[in-house]
Amino acid sequence: MEYNNLSLCTLTPEQNRRTRNYWFTIDNNCTAHTAFNKQKSLQIWLEERGLKLKQELPAHGEHSVQKIEGSYIRKMHMSYDEFYSLPAIIETRAPSNGDYTLALITETGGLRTVHILNPNCKFRRVYNYSESRAMFG
Repeated sequence: MEYNNLSLCTLTPEQNRRTRNYWFTIDNNCTAHTAFNKQKSLQIWLEERGLKLKQELPAHGEHSVQKIEGSYIRKMHMSYDEFYSLPAIIETRAPSNGDYTLALITETGGLRTVHILNPNCKFRRVYNYSESRAMFG
């Protein structure tokens, strides 16, 4: 699946209280995509996927909406051999089916792809949720 119409929304304190403490939300084609409670986590997510903000972030707690420059692909694999033989440029964690799992990021022609193993692959690497959310939430 390619995500090519991403937008970032920064939240006010009132909006933040209605979430799970998120300050930044990302949508794709007006559909919720992901969210972050720390600016550092947002920046890591953008960098790993080769995405850029079109504007500077406003002051913390100020509402704004802006388009994100770039796109990325998310691909799920059923084959361990195929997954582990990918020419990854980044090894990270990604949420999948209620867990954080190993994600391998590849790049072809400037477009990055986030690869994960399907949740039905019972030997896929799964990380501690609380620890991962603290790192990437």
